[in-house]
Amino acid sequence: MNAGPESAGTRPLPWKEWIGLAAEEPFRILFPLGIFLGAAGVAVWPLFLFWGVAWAPPPVSHPRILIEGFVGSFVVGFLGTSIPRLLEVRPLRRWETGALAGVLLLANALHWFGRTGWGDGLFGGALLFFLWRLAGRLPQRKDNPPPSFLLGLLGVAGAAAGAWLESAAEMGLVLPPPLRNLGLLLLYQGLALLPILGVGAFIFPRFYGLESRESLPAAVVPTRAWLSRALAALCTGLVLFLSFLWEATGGALGGPLLRTGTAVAYLLFAIPIAPELSAKGTVAGCTRWALALAVSGLLFSAFSPVSRTGALHLFFLGGAGLLILTVGARVILGFSGRGELLAARYWPLRQAKWWTIGAVVLRAAADRLPFRRDLLLAGAALLWIGALLIWAWPVLPKVRCPDTEE
Repeated sequence: MNAGPESAGTRPLPWKEWIGLAAEEPFRILFPLGIFLGAAGVAVWPLFLFWGVAWAPPPVSHPRILIEGFVGSFVVGFLGTSIPRLLEVRPLRRWETGALAGVLLLANALHWFGRTGWGDGLFGGALLFFLWRLAGRLPQRKDNPPPSFLLGLLGVAGAAAGAWLESAAEMGLVLPPPLRNLGLLLLYQGLALLPILGVGAFIFPRFYGLESRESLPAAVVPTRAWLSRALAALCTGLVLFLSFLWEATGGALGGPLLRTGTAVAYLLFAIPIAPELSAKGTVAGCTRWALALAVSGLLFSAFSPVSRTGALHLFFLGGAGLLILTVGARVILGFSGRGELLAARYWPLRQAKWWTIGAVVLRAAADRLPFRRDLLLAGAALLWIGALLIWAWPVLPKVRCPDTEE
């Protein structure tokens, strides 16, 4: 049975009321911003290859905008909405959400126009500002967040450090090559991988009708169970940082292998092995596809130094990109009273999955067929933009519909 495009749900709010709601639930602003920047980050390739239009070298602006714009907006939007709710503290204020959205947009505009150092610096500052505002709410908490969320916050902190290292290098500071490599790994891979593991440990089991091991009884004082799982998340984060350091200092094989093994081990630790994992439905299927592509991308990048960038696109687009669209649809539709649309087959997400996989295939082929590289890169970019549009057209308007989920 295919889920129809409409559902009862809640009605869109007038714009003035929506602004107040969106300030408290920043995903309502940052998810649309992330989709826009996700398209802009790949549009640099066809613009350059077909018409010669480029204000910055696409190999530099493309990954920056996708990571800092697309991934960054969704990570901050999700954590900025969920953590205050889980802590049972006041949500972000209008000026806080507005500042985050404005700086993310400005930072990525700077990347578009070739001001990479300024863009990285602003992005790192935005992440630290975000962590600071969340930390200020901890003393008022009535509950603790899922222990796995520690991984997500470590990823944000590491990405802030990586962005500032890159900003310093772009501004003229001479950094040792290993330190520069470490900054890029923390920014490019850390911002996607650690939040995926941290948030995924909490939310992925729910996609299959399973109870999350990270859902613990409410308690202001951390319990032994909470501390043990938080320690597991912390150790996982530290090992992942070690894998970045190992690769940055020359471990082109060992670093990625350690990273892949750690990610798989944590997923097995966090997600119960049960028959429900083979459940049908678009969300369940997209999650399986995305996790398989993410792990494959991390693994293949260790064994294919020549086409390493193409292999990593299995992780970036097929893994992180598809997971972001899946979780994003779950959040937006669930928080507007339309969660039942995802119970079976949801056409927009299903089609976005196949367009994303098509983009991954063309991007991987570009490294194997150098005489068609330009055409394949442009084709991959257009397929990814198509996936975003197919997803966004029916899903994004629901950010104006008020929350019905507790």
